[in-house]
This record gives sequence, structure tokens and C-alpha cells, in this order.
Amino acid sequence: MGYLCSLPLCPSVRCFAFLHADRRYLQWALIPAFSFFILGNPEYALILVGMSSVGILFGSLSAFSLKFIKSPLLWLRIGALLLLLVWVIPFSNSSPGVLGDALRLSLVMIPISFGWAAGDVSLARYVPSILEHEQNFQDNISVLGSVMSFLYISHIFLYLILSISLGVFIDKEFPVDPQKGLVFLGGAQFSVIAAVVLASTFVPKGSFNVNPDIGVASEEQQQQGGIFKQRSRYTAIFTNSAVTGPSQPMRSGEMKKSKITVTSKLIGPTTE
Repeated sequence: MGYLCSLPLCPSVRCFAFLHADRRYLQWALIPAFSFFILGNPEYALILVGMSSVGILFGSLSAFSLKFIKSPLLWLRIGALLLLLVWVIPFSNSSPGVLGDALRLSLVMIPISFGWAAGDVSLARYVPSILEHEQNFQDNISVLGSVMSFLYISHIFLYLILSISLGVFIDKEFPVDPQKGLVFLGGAQFSVIAAVVLASTFVPKGSFNVNPDIGVASEEQQQQGGIFKQRSRYTAIFTNSAVTGPSQPMRSGEMKKSKITVTSKLIGPTTE
């Protein structure tokens, strides 16, 4: 997926898949296991997931309303730091069957979900703002659709691997020592994810500021990118029509000369 590497926030955009995968694993695997083995009632998982949805709502609204945050990098850093609150779950000292403990822990889910939701929404807004100026290589293939589909499929694949491999660990470890299992699956795993996301926010140029201003490319860069994409698109179309058309195939020297002629017509004459 070459378009990802051309984005100014390339490493951070790739964390889009990590954010979705850890959300799915937290809500669909870790919270149900915690509710069953620690809280002693699987129904308490609905309380934790419900408060997590409240955090998602607040995070999404903040990403749209707080205009002074100039790029997704600050939201990703906030989300990575708030993700460390998962360490509260293994050491909560909750008693089985106590509704108050479930309500108390559900409050921790609000800032956790707030952080990743704000980073998720800000990245989802950033990618279209960059790719809306890119021209398609083919009329029936969308650059934006290709990139977003790749990111979505990546997070499904990551969650598939996590759910299968770590699910075996849950079945073996949680019946014996659920707190130890939560330390590894809750604390250690999400700490690694938080470190990866946080480190990716310092890779782009100019990202060491508190509130980095790394946004859409300038108009000149967009025009240059569009000319390059248009040149590549028309060259590919001309080459395919010359090779696969009804007429006789062109020789390699003639094809190279024709490609140079088409390119010069698109970008204009060069100056010495």
C-alpha cells in the first residue's frame, strides 16, 4: 500500500489498525473474561461496555469540536497515555457478585475509550483530507477507498490473531489465577500497544512539538502530486492499449518512444 508511505503521518496512520484491534479485544474478550472470573457475573460486562460507549461518544465529539488541536498526533498521544489505565483492572480488588465494584470500574472505561476514540476519529478525518486531492490510476478504483479498506482489513486480521492466540491463554490461565492473566493480557499487552502508538507520533517531521501542526499538504505539493498521478495514469493506459489493443503489438523501442511522447505532452516541454 504505497499511498500510506506517502502520507506525512504514515506510521501514525498505520496505528489505525492497532486502535481498532485493541478496542475489539478489550470490549469483546478482556471485559467478558474479567466479568466472569473476577466479578463473578457475566452480565456486569454490559455495564463496563456501556460506559465504554459513553467514552467513545465524548471522544468523538471532542475530536470534532476542539479545533485548536491541529493534527491527530496529539489525540494519539493522549489516547496512548490513557490506555495505561487498563492497569487498574488487574489490581482493583473486586469482590465477586458486588455490583458496586462493577460500577466503580466502569468509570475507568470512560477515559480509556475517550482517548482511542478521539485518535480514531481524528485519523479517520485526516486520511480523506489528504487523499481527496489524489487522482485515481483507474476510473473504477478509488485511492481513498483502497487505503481505508486496507486499514480496516488490517485491524480485522490483527484482531483475528489476537483473539485466537490470546484466547487459548485465557482458557488456560484464568481458571487458575485470573489476576495474573489480567496482568499479562490487560496491563502488559496494552502497555506495548500504547508504547507503539506513542512512538509512532514522534516519527513525522516536526512532531516533537506539544501540538504539532502537520496537516494537509500545500497547494503546490498537491498540484505536483496530481500531475505525477495523471502522468502515470495516462502512461499506464496508453501502454495497455498499445499492448492489448486490436492492432499489432509495438516493439519495445517504439513503446518507449510513445510513452515519452505522451509524458511530454502532459507535463510540457522541459527547460535546460
